[in-house]
Amino acid sequence: MQASRGQRRHHLIFYLEIRDRGSNEPLGFLSNITPDGMQVLSERPLAVGKSFELEICRPGMTRQPVRCRARSIWSKADTDPGYYATGFQFEDIPAMTLQAIERLIRDLGFDS
Repeated sequence: MQASRGQRRHHLIFYLEIRDRGSNEPLGFLSNITPDGMQVLSERPLAVGKSFELEICRPGMTRQPVRCRARSIWSKADTDPGYYATGFQFEDIPAMTLQAIERLIRDLGFDS
């Protein structure tokens, strides 16, 4: 059984693009985020249980993307037809990356 969520989800005012660092291919768009993980919307289902090296691209690309490692822990068809939602848990996240994620939440986030 999955442990209950410890952090409140934050939605962002932009759907930020998520890219696979290994292939530089877009995976989808950030739907919501916490300091522990995130949900990504994509046009195809993503493999569950896989670790990804990811980039969260910021609007306008005036800053470096946030780079992180995350493991996909679930994936299912989204309520929006033709899209899939995948939940990721951040892995081995350095303090500077965590600070960048918290800054994203602070600068671009809102609570639903």
